[in-house]
Amino acid sequence: MESAEQVLDETENLDEDQENEEDQPDLNAPLELLSSVSARLLRGEIPTNPRRLQSLFEHIQSVVGDVVEASFAKMSSALDEMETAHEALRGEGEDESEEAQAYFEAFELGREHIEEALAIMQDSFFSAENFEDLQEFEEEFREAEVQLAEGLARVETALMQIDNPELFDVSPLASSEFVEHACGAFANSLDALSEHLTDGEPHHLKFVLEEIDKARGFVEAALAEVESDEEEADEEEAV
Repeated sequence: MESAEQVLDETENLDEDQENEEDQPDLNAPLELLSSVSARLLRGEIPTNPRRLQSLFEHIQSVVGDVVEASFAKMSSALDEMETAHEALRGEGEDESEEAQAYFEAFELGREHIEEALAIMQDSFFSAENFEDLQEFEEEFREAEVQLAEGLARVETALMQIDNPELFDVSPLASSEFVEHACGAFANSLDALSEHLTDGEPHHLKFVLEEIDKARGFVEAALAEVESDEEEADEEEAV
């Protein structure tokens, strides 16, 4: 049976790998760490007591915080470069790019998901008094784990949009909010499929179906929005 200290020593390798990746935050590192720690806890390989659980949670929280802050720094730097490039094209008195604000808002939404997920984990799974409590909190923990993955995916998407704007046909300002939500749901479903291929857990497949249903709803809402806008434009032209 491993001690919490041994687990923390082993997971420090994830931190070192993170530092060795040039300017590229490893947004999968927190999920890999969390999956490893939770699996060992539920198999009884790590003794369950409040002190050790708190120590493990603090380490996980630190890893999550590091990648989020590194992502924010990378995004800020990229946006500074973008703004510098746009300055020559911007007329006097015009506001700074609203596009940058849209990117920050997308990033903050991801951060909110992450913070909420960690809070749920801390108040349930990592507050267990014994192994039986740990098992009882497993379902709640899994739901929070999915929420954490969604938050990290949103952060990653924001970074991808800045690094490779050519991959995205429209700017954040031009796309419908419903389309953005649909893209997020599809991305979450793909991430969950990948997780299922890794560990074979059926709850990932249930989550995939839930996200596909959400995506369909968002696409239908986006279509209705576009059709409504077209009708209004036609009516204005008729007048």
